[in-house]
Amino acid sequence: MKKTGTGILYSLLILTFILINGCRTPAELEPEGIEHNLERIGQDKTFELVTWNMHNYPDNGDKSKESYKIIIENLDIDLYAVQEIASTSSFDALMDLLPGYSGIYSDDTYGNGYQKTGIIYKNDMIEILSKEQIYEDKQYEFPRPPLVLKLNVTKNGFSFDFYLIVIHLKAYEGEEELDRRRGAVRLLKEYMDVKIG
Repeated sequence: MKKTGTGILYSLLILTFILINGCRTPAELEPEGIEHNLERIGQDKTFELVTWNMHNYPDNGDKSKESYKIIIENLDIDLYAVQEIASTSSFDALMDLLPGYSGIYSDDTYGNGYQKTGIIYKNDMIEILSKEQIYEDKQYEFPRPPLVLKLNVTKNGFSFDFYLIVIHLKAYEGEEELDRRRGAVRLLKEYMDVKIG
């Protein structure tokens, strides 16, 4: 389980780019059906991290809150990197429903809505060592500034620190949108070269 900070950061960044492929509208979630359809992914001996576009959370009011609670509890994952938190008060209310989990979100605002990034994490194993936002002056490449967190994880007798960058890149498929994402990737590489070495 021993990895260098650089190796972990690059792995997480690659994972983030693979998993985020634009903003998609999820099918409506019915709370009463979810708990029977999800298998536990969380394991006792490994650390699990996923990225999740919450789609303007809570886009379906209280139903969204209940659905997301069921998903998080059933999957039992250690850390969720999340995008599109549209209501901080609703996000805080979700955290109140999830004993054992905590959540934080970015300080930026975006357009008329928040669309904040953040994390949801198991608070008995994860400690936030630092939090910052980068490239706030690069709105062409980053309509929402990346959220950079240094975290300490202690699980199953192992402890390690790593950097996590939560990003929410420009959506859609046009040439300008692709150019903006390419520019964002270049800037993130420059940041990691300087920050991590």
